[in-house]
Amino acid sequence: MRSARWLPILFVVVVLPLLVGTAVVVVAESRSRGESGESVDTANLGEGTVPSEDVVLPRTMAREVLADWDARRAEAWAAGDAVALSGLYVPSSVAGQRDVEMLVAWTRRGLVVRDLRTQLLRLDVRRAGPERLVLDVTDRLVGGVAVGPGVRQALPVDRASRRVIVLRRAGELWQVAAVRGAGAPAPASR
Repeated sequence: MRSARWLPILFVVVVLPLLVGTAVVVVAESRSRGESGESVDTANLGEGTVPSEDVVLPRTMAREVLADWDARRAEAWAAGDAVALSGLYVPSSVAGQRDVEMLVAWTRRGLVVRDLRTQLLRLDVRRAGPERLVLDVTDRLVGGVAVGPGVRQALPVDRASRRVIVLRRAGELWQVAAVRGAGAPAPASR
């Protein structure tokens, strides 16, 4: 009988906030399903500005593009596959060259990195078009295990970092063209 008295309190403290949070997500997702093929420029939105409905669709698409890209990068690192990793970047990408160099250094030591996971903390779409995305991203490494002969070492959790990432479509896949500090101006369209 005592536990029955706590049910309303548990509902208000635990279940109700979850339901409200879910409702907010459902409303935001339903707004993102609009029919907008327009290029969106959000670079001039002020801090704390709530983006209009036409910005939500590019943000959802950008989140999916990043998740797919991160998954393919994790696969390349787990396989020690420098060719697959370099294919995630446009050929002239300095970030791609550095990433491949790091992978090669690990594989030369007989190590690969498995379970590489990136936690996306914030995503702002600066520009979105059918062939190019310019994203302001805050993320951090939260998983990864270095594995090799006699070695199994978890990588430390990374500090959050903020960058501007430029992605270009290459057929059905997106490649990273450039990565800059978040304070850098958005690159000009090409």
